[in-house]
Amino acid sequence: MILSVPAWGKRPQGTMTNVLIVDDDVALCQIMATVLSNVGYSVTVTHEGRHALEAITQRSYEVAIVDLLIPHMNGIEIIRELKRVTPGIGLILVSGLLPEMGTSSALSGVMKLQKPFRRDDLLEIVARCAAHATVSDGTDSPRAA
Repeated sequence: MILSVPAWGKRPQGTMTNVLIVDDDVALCQIMATVLSNVGYSVTVTHEGRHALEAITQRSYEVAIVDLLIPHMNGIEIIRELKRVTPGIGLILVSGLLPEMGTSSALSGVMKLQKPFRRDDLLEIVARCAAHATVSDGTDSPRAA
């Protein structure tokens, strides 16, 4: 299932930034979607990797927040595919297992957010990721900060 949450409130940097959340924790997705949409991000939520891959064929995303442990397709596999299909997308890996994770070439350039996290940490990392995304306007230059 793919759920889009309309943005309302103040738009970050005067632009509409599309954020894809991929996490099987429904409650956490609702919280992240609410926090992000309240400050002006346009948010799409999916709970499975295959739905995330479907979503990126329907819309352009500047940022994707991907949980490491998702049924049927792990977060690293999803990140590999997002990088392949949408070069320049800002990627954030969220997990409670980050300190135990080894380094993977698939995670090169991927920001990491340790669960549990605070609202301000989420907003800060998404804003940084969006500022460096290069997919929204079809150019290879980062978005204006």
